[in-house]
Amino acid sequence: HAQSRMDRIHIFLFAFIYSRFPPEKAGNTPASRDSPMRPLQFPEGTGGVLQLRGGLSMSLQRAQKHLQKYHLDGRIRLTEASSATVELAAKAVGVEPGRIAKTLSFIVRGEPVLVLAEGTARIDNRKFKDTFKAKAVMIPPHQVEALVGHAPGGVCPFGVKEGVRVYLDESLKRFTTVFPAVGSGSSAIELNLEELYETSMALEWIDVCKLPEA
Repeated sequence: HAQSRMDRIHIFLFAFIYSRFPPEKAGNTPASRDSPMRPLQFPEGTGGVLQLRGGLSMSLQRAQKHLQKYHLDGRIRLTEASSATVELAAKAVGVEPGRIAKTLSFIVRGEPVLVLAEGTARIDNRKFKDTFKAKAVMIPPHQVEALVGHAPGGVCPFGVKEGVRVYLDESLKRFTTVFPAVGSGSSAIELNLEELYETSMALEWIDVCKLPEA
């Protein structure tokens, strides 16, 4: 009976993935309605816990539970295609690459630090050193999940391990809403900058990036 119940939950979950997107905030080009990403609702009886085919995605579940505290978990979008890079995520969501809020992982004086930046932005080493009084040293890919709580491709500021410091880069302010990942390489959520600041539990806005020259 338990297996049968889980099968019904899986069926209901995928039946609830539909094509209507939430209203777009003013000031940006709307996400493409041809995007393969779809909003997700949690079927009755799951207790608001994300269930995926083949079992639970623990990283995605932690991020979802974190966003649930802010009543924003219903905005999570999933796709069967990968959105693990800025280019793939932009194509999946149907927006320009800059609106993907990528999360960069660093080690600063032995502690993990996350910096969310506009999708096409690059770290400016001088600005980074001026801000953190340390060189920009990326966390090696094989250590990211252990230190942050999410694996490369799905790194986000939601549901991270205790002690991880989060900052938002000024480059994100080009847009009214942006799309960070939600703990997996096939997920995203649209948030305005106030929502991103609150839900990411960011310590402050910083200026450590540079945009590509036109």
